[in-house]
Amino acid sequence: MEIQTKKGRWLTNLGLSLMAIIWLFPIFVMFKESLRVNGFSNYIATLQNPNFPQFVFNSFIVAFLCNAK
Repeated sequence: MEIQTKKGRWLTNLGLSLMAIIWLFPIFVMFKESLRVNGFSNYIATLQNPNFPQFVFNSFIVAFLCNAK
C-alpha cells in the first residue's frame, strides 16, 4: 500500500507515533516506579549478584522451551 499524498503520509506518521507512545508508556511507568524507592541501587545489587547470569539463562530456557510447539 503506497500513500500518495503528503497529507496521507503525515497522518500515517502521526498515527504510528501515537501508537508507539501508547505502547511505550507502560514500560516508561514501570521503569520510573522501579527507581522511586532506592534509585539504581536495586539494579546495581541485582547485577552484582553472582547468580544473575544463571537466572537470565534459566529465564530464556523457560521462555523458549515452554512456548515451543
